[in-house]
Amino acid sequence: PALAPHAPASAPRRGALRASAEPAAAKGAPEVPCVDGEPSPPNVAPKISLRMECLAEMLGVAYFVFFGLMAGCAAAVAGGVAVGFVPTAWSLAVAIAVHATRYISGAHLNPAVTLALAFRSRKAPHPPENFPWRKVPFFVASHFVGALVGSGAAMTAYGPALRQMEGGVLTEKTMGLFVQQWL
Repeated sequence: PALAPHAPASAPRRGALRASAEPAAAKGAPEVPCVDGEPSPPNVAPKISLRMECLAEMLGVAYFVFFGLMAGCAAAVAGGVAVGFVPTAWSLAVAIAVHATRYISGAHLNPAVTLALAFRSRKAPHPPENFPWRKVPFFVASHFVGALVGSGAAMTAYGPALRQMEGGVLTEKTMGLFVQQWL
């Protein structure tokens, strides 16, 4: 048989994904439980509690602060490295933290971002874009705790090497690596 010059509109293109009107439960897909333990309807993301969002924010900030400071400490102990090493390490650490936390908490990872989203939510026309003000103090506290955890872990890892480099006492030069995140 001869091929028609154009495929009918109802026929899917080769390699195209087809959306099914049949719900996931009818296909035999398991129900996704919510964090609270109650089953959620099919095709609906589970609800994430404020505690889980704050934990994600804290771990994300701790992760990028830890690895960013570790890069700075490594550069200080090594006596100088390639020019782009420390900024590249910071940017990769932030990118990984954002990727890891974006679906849990929105990946704010910064009090300024949290405040900006809360201010913006007043004017947001769509509910999914709203960020409620009641979450702001919890997110900001999570950011500060995450920064303390990350910098404390980096100080624990590199403290002895920095003390040895400075002659047994941490000076303004080495402590400046840890103070820079608070400014």
